[in-house]
Amino acid sequence: MHAMSQCFFGVGGRIYDNRHDYPERPNGGKWVGMGYSYPKDFDYGEIKKYNWSGERTNDLHNTLGVKKLTLTVFDTPFDGKERHYYETGHSRILKDDSLAQMLFIINERIDPRETGVDLLPFENIPNLTACGILNGENDKPAVDIPILTGGEFNELEQITRRVSDAFIPAALKIMRNHLLGTKIKLPAHLKSVPEQKQYLNSMNYLHTMTIYTAIERKLIFNEVDYPIPPMILIVEK
Repeated sequence: MHAMSQCFFGVGGRIYDNRHDYPERPNGGKWVGMGYSYPKDFDYGEIKKYNWSGERTNDLHNTLGVKKLTLTVFDTPFDGKERHYYETGHSRILKDDSLAQMLFIINERIDPRETGVDLLPFENIPNLTACGILNGENDKPAVDIPILTGGEFNELEQITRRVSDAFIPAALKIMRNHLLGTKIKLPAHLKSVPEQKQYLNSMNYLHTMTIYTAIERKLIFNEVDYPIPPMILIVEK
């Protein structure tokens, strides 16, 4: 997902203006508001299958005896099913920072009662196992997502960069043709929408569509019949 994001948005940036001017909001950092409008009887089936929310990361510094814990997540259902990673069955939702600490504790075989962390997220172990984040073999939960060191993650980033560097010039002509006539026509009173946002409908689903196509052609995930949550834990000790 990260490689496809770098590839498609990288080539898009060669075609349209991908600069963003995020205004400073009172008490809320820099951000822009976004919304979508669809016809009343619009079929969300295909969009739901290919939808993704981009990469988000959560960094925890100097916690549980390590320099940094980073959980990086893409919200997208690769197998066509909704994966509710964060359901707890309680009023509180399992957040990324809690999940990162929980995964580290389980992987290091630390007794959570000796750490001072919130124990409520550990009640979510059955659901996380069903989602493929944990493995329930041997009557003890084990982390079933990649855990990388900072150095290993940097190597992965370099591979991704080489892929996008090759992809962008090779796909430029194809993408120019794909984007022709797809720019959203805005109401006259909207003056500040970044041009990149006006191409989201024609860009936003290419990442997952490419991955599904690769799966159908048996280029990746051969004979995989279990959930593969798009999630990595990075541990810098």
